[in-house]
Amino acid sequence: NTVINVANTATGTFTFTGSAAVSGTATNSSTGKILFAGGTVTGAVTNSSTGTIELTAATTFANNLTNASGGTVKLNSNTLTFSGATPTLDNTGSKIISATTITVGAGLLSFTGSGAVTLTPGSELPGIVVNHSNASTGGVTIGAAATLYGDLTVTSGTLTVNGASEVKGATSVNGGTLSLGTNNLTLVGSYSQTSGTLTFGANQLIAKGNVSMTGGTVTPVTGTLAFGSGTATGSDQLFTPIPNLTIYNFVVNNPTRKVTMGASVIVTGDFTITAGTVELSTYNVRMTGA
Repeated sequence: NTVINVANTATGTFTFTGSAAVSGTATNSSTGKILFAGGTVTGAVTNSSTGTIELTAATTFANNLTNASGGTVKLNSNTLTFSGATPTLDNTGSKIISATTITVGAGLLSFTGSGAVTLTPGSELPGIVVNHSNASTGGVTIGAAATLYGDLTVTSGTLTVNGASEVKGATSVNGGTLSLGTNNLTLVGSYSQTSGTLTFGANQLIAKGNVSMTGGTVTPVTGTLAFGSGTATGSDQLFTPIPNLTIYNFVVNNPTRKVTMGASVIVTGDFTITAGTVELSTYNVRMTGA
């Protein structure tokens, strides 16, 4: 089934069931709710500042999403896929949640289009998957500070972080590029890289969990890999790099915690232990800077 446009201008709930398609726009302009149980929306989707858009099954938006300040998009642990070539996701002052606010959940925003995506993050985001169909031109740019209450996965294309951001779940790079762009990225969960590229620029990757860099490319530029941020967090950490991985600055700043090395690394800038312990075992940290 196909409908042209959907508009909810009242306080009730408009339920869009099954795999039907909206070939036009979907607008929630009052305090009501539009509920999607699958299907694809071809046109732009707009949610008012007091409205709710909710998913009960995986759904695809092929165009822009505007979630007005104060609005809520609730995924209920489902995946919302953005398939358009160059969609814009404007979540300014709003939240896109998995199921409950400020809680890590399984809900995902998946970007699969072929071009560049502009993401204005707002107050809260769920997990994100970047899996662009055109790896050379496709990518997602986080344009301001963001908190992701879920996992971050990059498999194809580029994710660029241009606002100081934090990932509450696990972060995985299995292809594509994770670029720190113009700001720092804090990882509360683990970091795993089996292929793809991590680019630091002049920024910090602040890890509070385990770090595994067993494949792909790490481009350190003048950036910093930091374990901890100055307060005791989590458990002891494991750092498992490819042998003789080159990083620029290496910082340990996690009081009462230990970082255990799984291979030797080369540091071309500074190696700093502000707080905590580094257990080298049979490995070493080779300093090659001036």
